[in-house]
Amino acid sequence: MASPSPAWRNLIPEDWSEGSTGKDYWDQINAYTTLAVEAAKGDASRLKTLIDKASHLSPDALQDLISYLRSEAVLSLPDDQRHSLWTTLTNLVSHHRRFSSADWALKPDVVDRFSEVADRLSPDSAMYRNQRLFTDRDFDLYEQNDNFEEEYKRLDERRQKAVSEVYAEDGITRVLEFTDIVKSPVRAGIAFGAIGSAADDEAILPDLLNSDVASRSQFIGGYIWAKFRQLGWQWLDRLVVSRWKPSEIAEFLAYLPFTAETWKQAVELLKEDELLYWSSARVNPFEAGDDINTAIDQLLAAERVPAAIDCIARRIFQKKPVDPEHAVKALLMAAQSGETVRNIDAFEIVQIIKALQENLDVDPTQVGKLEWTFLPLLDDNYGTSAKVLEEQLADDPNIFCDIIQTIFRSKKDDRPSEPASGEEHARAANAYRLLHQWKRPPGTNKDGSFDGAKLKAWFEQVRKICGESGHLEMALQRVGHVLRYYPADADGFFMHRAVAELLDGKDAAEVRTGFSVEIYNSRGAHFVDPHGGPEREMANQYRQEAEQLDLAGYTRLAATVREVAAGYDREGEYNVVAARMEDESLTT
Repeated sequence: MASPSPAWRNLIPEDWSEGSTGKDYWDQINAYTTLAVEAAKGDASRLKTLIDKASHLSPDALQDLISYLRSEAVLSLPDDQRHSLWTTLTNLVSHHRRFSSADWALKPDVVDRFSEVADRLSPDSAMYRNQRLFTDRDFDLYEQNDNFEEEYKRLDERRQKAVSEVYAEDGITRVLEFTDIVKSPVRAGIAFGAIGSAADDEAILPDLLNSDVASRSQFIGGYIWAKFRQLGWQWLDRLVVSRWKPSEIAEFLAYLPFTAETWKQAVELLKEDELLYWSSARVNPFEAGDDINTAIDQLLAAERVPAAIDCIARRIFQKKPVDPEHAVKALLMAAQSGETVRNIDAFEIVQIIKALQENLDVDPTQVGKLEWTFLPLLDDNYGTSAKVLEEQLADDPNIFCDIIQTIFRSKKDDRPSEPASGEEHARAANAYRLLHQWKRPPGTNKDGSFDGAKLKAWFEQVRKICGESGHLEMALQRVGHVLRYYPADADGFFMHRAVAELLDGKDAAEVRTGFSVEIYNSRGAHFVDPHGGPEREMANQYRQEAEQLDLAGYTRLAATVREVAAGYDREGEYNVVAARMEDESLTT
C-alpha cells in the first residue's frame, strides 16, 4: 500500500548559505551527551550503557559521568548493581589499555580515572570480584596482543589465584557457590583442579558426580580434567575408586581421555557394568587413534549410534580403513530410530554410504537397503547418488516396473481411490525420488561400457510387464527421462545408436516426450540472461544434433529435438522482451 510522502517543516530558510561551524557541531554533541548522562543517573542499566559508549561522550559529559560514578549515590547502590557497574568498568579499563594505540581508545589519564572508580566499586567478596574471569570468551580477558600463548598462560594463573581467594573465604563450600554464579563453571573447575588438595578430592568426589545441577556437573568435569592432566593415572590409584558405586565410577571415567587405557580401566573397575561407561563416555574420535574399532563396537552395544557414526566417519575422513560390519550395523540401527537419524550429521552418513559403495567386499543388497533408507540424503548436494539402486533399476526391468507401480495408479484400476497410509505414502515418495535422481541408462555395464542388445531386451520386458499392469504410458515416459543421459556411440556418433533407434521407434512417442522433458529439466537452476544468449546457444546445439539425427535416418527423434531447439528459441526471445519491458517500466 502506498504511504504519504513526509512533509518537513521549513526551519532553515532556502537562501541560507552560511552553513554550520565546527563549534556548532560540538556544542550539539556536548548538549546531547550531557543530557544522556543526566538521564542515566539513578539507573544502573543506563549507566552501564554509557560506560560502554564512553569513547563517544564529549569531554564535559565524560567528566560528569566519572564524577557521578564516584558519588555516594552510586557507592550506596545495592551490591548486585554495584557489582554489575564494577564489571563493566573493569572491562572498559582492560579493553582501552589493551588497545591504547587505537584512534578510538580513551586517553590514558581518562582510563586511569575510570580505573580509580572501579577500585572504589570493587566488591569486598572474592566470589563476586573474580566472577568476570570465568567466561567462555578468553580473548576478551587478555591484557596484551603480542603473544596469545603467553596470555593464555597468564589467564590460567589469574584464574587459579582467583579461585584460591574464593577458597580462602569459606573453603569448598564457597567455591561451589562461586561455581553456581559464573558463566563458565567448567573453567572454574579447571582452575580449582590445578590447586585442589587430596582433602578437596574427598570433599567433592564422588558426591558431585551424581549432581543434577548443571553448573556442578560442568565444574566437576573441569576439575577431573585438570587433575588428570596434572597427576595422570597415579591420581586414580590415590582416589580408591573401587569403593564408589558403579554409576559414579562410570561417570568419573567418562571425563578422562577417550583412549584404550581408559577403556581398560572401565573393564577392570566396572566388570559386568562396563556398558555404564560407554553410555556416558565423552566420545572424542581423535583421542582414540587406531583403537577406534574397539570404541565403535562398544558404542553400538550401548546404542550410542550417533557417536559410533561420528567415529566411523572420522576414520573415513582420515582415509583409514573402516570395518564394513560396523558401518552397516550403525546405519541400520540409525534407520530403526527416526529420533536418532535426526541427530546424526547427514554429511557423515553419506560419506559412510559412499565408502560402502566403493568396498567390493560388501554385499550390494545390503548397500541398496541403506541407500533406500537414506535416499533423501543421496543427491548432488553431498556429491553422491544411490549407485546400487540405480544399477538395479538399469539391470532388472522387474524392479523398475515395481517402482512405477508403487508411484502411479493403473489405468486398468476402476475402483475408487482410497487414501494411502503413511507407510504407503512414504514408500511412494521415496520411489519417485529414486526415479527423479536416476541417471544410469539401462544397458550400462558395471565397467561403464554400453550394450545396445541389453537395452533392447530390458525395454521389451518393461513394455510387457507395464502393458499388462496398466502402467505403460508412465513407464515409457520415465524411460525417456533416463535415456536423456545417453552415452556416445563407439563409431563417434554423439548418441549411442541403440538409444537413438529406441527413441525413434514408431510406437515410442511417450518415450520421446519424456526425453524432451528431461532435456529441459536437466538444465537445472540458472541465471536469466536478458539478451537470451545461452538459450540461443542451446537452440543451435540441438538444431545441429537434429540434423545429424536426420542424416542418420532417425527422423522422428530429429523432429523431437527440433522442437526442443524451437522451445529454447522462444525462451530466449521471451527473456529479451521481458528485460526490455522491465527497463521501460523503470525509466517511466
